[in-house]
Amino acid sequence: MRRWSVGNLICMVFITSVCLCACDTESEPTVSSDAEKITQVTVTESVPETTTSDEIIKDSGFKGRWHRTDCHSALCGTIDITDVDEEGFSFSGTFSWFAHTGEAEGEALFENANKAVYYLEADEDDPDSGSLYVYFTLEDDILHVQSEGDVSRMPMGMNVGVDGDYTLNDPTYTNADILSETYTDDELDAIKAMIGEGDYEDHFVNDTEAGAVIVSEVMTSDGIPSKRVECLVPGLDTFMGYEILITEEGKIYLDHENGSFYTNDPDYKEEVLPTFSAE
Repeated sequence: MRRWSVGNLICMVFITSVCLCACDTESEPTVSSDAEKITQVTVTESVPETTTSDEIIKDSGFKGRWHRTDCHSALCGTIDITDVDEEGFSFSGTFSWFAHTGEAEGEALFENANKAVYYLEADEDDPDSGSLYVYFTLEDDILHVQSEGDVSRMPMGMNVGVDGDYTLNDPTYTNADILSETYTDDELDAIKAMIGEGDYEDHFVNDTEAGAVIVSEVMTSDGIPSKRVECLVPGLDTFMGYEILITEEGKIYLDHENGSFYTNDPDYKEEVLPTFSAE
């Protein structure tokens, strides 16, 4: 029989203990404490979702050529927006108020994905200048533009501004049907026959569509009910615009700003409108 020494027995016990510890370590999974689980969940749920620069550019919809809409065609305006990034965009535009025009360009900064603002500080060397804010707000495919302050800093002509609603589509003008809204077909045919087709297009149709039209009911000095139409073209009133009187009997008298006078009344010899008064 083989004899074991005390040293051999101690060595065997040590090896057995090491093996048992190794087996226990592999078989038992590591389990986080409840506190660690709560911390992990809390941290995960508290991190807000951030909007990346690409998402702002994609979702903002600011880029493009915008046209002022739902206004008179003589108050048209166009804004080009380019270089859209996470900070803002570049813009340039041209604007009109009848014969007067203006231009604008600058950099607008995003306040959020749907709103940006352009700021121009007052000119320290010009005591009459003021600061200017222009707000661009995108809502339902319409760009709302609103200025606050000294818009003439851009610069702009008399009464010219940037305010209004803008669309990427074809603009809608409030005076698009001004001829048919102001005159009957018979009246238009009579005016064309009276002044000739060339002057009709160049000085009547063009002026009516470009100007501000005011219609009123009046009474001639002979007691005949009549329609009076004033067509005003601010800034161009030395050669554009007219005043016309159409009587209930169909007689027409047209006094144009370019000095021309027309009538279909063969008995009328004056070159001014007949006298009239408000009804």
